[in-house]
Amino acid sequence: MTWQTLAEARDEALGCTRCRLAGGRTQVVWMDGNPDSPLMFVGEAPGFHEDRQGLPFVGAAGQLLDTMLRSIGLDRSQCTICNVIKCRPPGNRDPMPDEIESCRPFLEAQLRFIRPRVIVTLGNFATRFILAKQVSISRVRGQRFEIEIPPRQQGQELGQEQGRGQGRGQGRGPLVTVIPTFHPAAVLHGGGNASPAFNALQEDFRLIASVLAEPPTAIPEEPEPEETAEQEALF
Repeated sequence: MTWQTLAEARDEALGCTRCRLAGGRTQVVWMDGNPDSPLMFVGEAPGFHEDRQGLPFVGAAGQLLDTMLRSIGLDRSQCTICNVIKCRPPGNRDPMPDEIESCRPFLEAQLRFIRPRVIVTLGNFATRFILAKQVSISRVRGQRFEIEIPPRQQGQELGQEQGRGQGRGQGRGPLVTVIPTFHPAAVLHGGGNASPAFNALQEDFRLIASVLAEPPTAIPEEPEPEETAEQEALF
């Protein structure tokens, strides 16, 4: 895609007919929050209330997300919230692989234009998309991963995981910290604040706060290319 701005990507998404989900949606659910924030949450897909209101995480799961944000002194104006896919699947079923691929350019555009410092993936689908690995959320939640978000016009896929402390990869972009955690809806379905998953969610949000409090990693400048003897002869 050759979108020059986030607004261009949004405008195309709002009229998207790339997959079957366009036929059953009320509206596209693009994003909520502050795109200038260093923190981004990525969920799975809109539900019933999101489809009606056009905003992500406005139902019961959204209320829990708001509660968790308040627990670390934040609110929606201090983060960005979006989903892997932008239209509600029928009956809130899982997204299908071709639907995820159809929506891929839109989430990748959000990541590349917003360029968050910390991405929190909510549940399996978001975690697998961002890390580009078939992982289980129960195994990776609460861990830190570092990935590169390529430059805006570059075709490299997301999920290029790097080792801690590398600072910057092969000139493609700064490292971003990814923290997977449980989807708030899964916590509610699993017993709410009386469940072990809720305790894990609280622990993961404390980690989010801790990472945000760290100084941003300095991005070293690219070294100037050395002049060849042939180039020097031109002067």
